[in-house]
Amino acid sequence: MKIHAILHRITTLRAKLRVGNAGASKTNEAKQVNKAADADIEMREMNAIKNKNKESSTEESAEDKNSTTGTVLDKLQAALGELVPANNEHMQHEEDHLGGMIRKYIPAKAARSIARQAFRKGTSDQWRLVLPFLIANQDFHSRRVSMLLSLRAAYPERMQLVGAWLYMGLPEIMFQRLRVDIPELAPRNTQGYSRLW
Repeated sequence: MKIHAILHRITTLRAKLRVGNAGASKTNEAKQVNKAADADIEMREMNAIKNKNKESSTEESAEDKNSTTGTVLDKLQAALGELVPANNEHMQHEEDHLGGMIRKYIPAKAARSIARQAFRKGTSDQWRLVLPFLIANQDFHSRRVSMLLSLRAAYPERMQLVGAWLYMGLPEIMFQRLRVDIPELAPRNTQGYSRLW
């Protein structure tokens, strides 16, 4: 639940940045302010449910309303800094406690079907941003490779597309290391490319 609170705070701060830098019409600004206010209300409700101190949340919201773009950026940077350790802790918990149960009770064919359905949920633009982020933030190269191998098991026909997303979003050396382990990642007209048909 800690991750959800941090993500709500990041969303609120991003909305305030958009409003602060808006060159848009006043109606768009009003919509963005309403969205930011809704996100702020949701965050306050979550904090109240978790028995957090209401005074600190109201002081933060009063500071946020009077903040400049610089302080909003500082708060956004701090919130993102909190997100990474919280996300790592959450993922480690999942890996320690849920991974074995999933492998034990869900057959490989069903797991591939679930992965294909999840892949179809996002748009190409979303996956182009998310996938390099996920791969780059894995702790070890072996984890990067195993993640891509599981994606290859679910979507073997899309590996060159995945490779193109990774080629655009990862550092060159990291992409080349991955390409050595998974040659199917080489996008068209790059070193190591070969036609699949």
